[in-house]
Amino acid sequence: MTDKTMPNEKEKTLAETLIDFALQDKTEHQAVMAKLPAEKLAAVVGRKGKLIVEGPEGGVFIIKLTPYGVYRDDSDTEIRNEVWMTDTTFQDIVIGELEPKTARARRQVLFGGNRSLYDSAEIIDIFEKWMVNKIRPLAQKMVRAMASRSRGR
Repeated sequence: MTDKTMPNEKEKTLAETLIDFALQDKTEHQAVMAKLPAEKLAAVVGRKGKLIVEGPEGGVFIIKLTPYGVYRDDSDTEIRNEVWMTDTTFQDIVIGELEPKTARARRQVLFGGNRSLYDSAEIIDIFEKWMVNKIRPLAQKMVRAMASRSRGR
């Protein structure tokens, strides 16, 4: 079996690949959740958010926090927050060229939904930790590979 996609299968975008990678390790999710105070954990379990990464390397991701880890969800119901950015902003954040707080201040990352002002600082903090610890090394390799492929064409 090869790494190539089937003829009718669409190749994953950068955002899809990185989000799927970050959501795989449920043991890691549970370890992080175990460090939260019980009242904080009770407040976040069951929450859903939508990440919208607009552009050809983006995607739409509904993410839900459960007692067993963080999962993608199919349902648009009960979404508490929406986070929007372009695929260029997403790429710049994940490879470390742009800090999430700076992108938010520049309105390159927008928040909406219930309690968006209250939740946005918390989401940005989580997003920063997630990027630095989990996604950045893989993202940097992927972006370098994409750049070398585009130069080779």
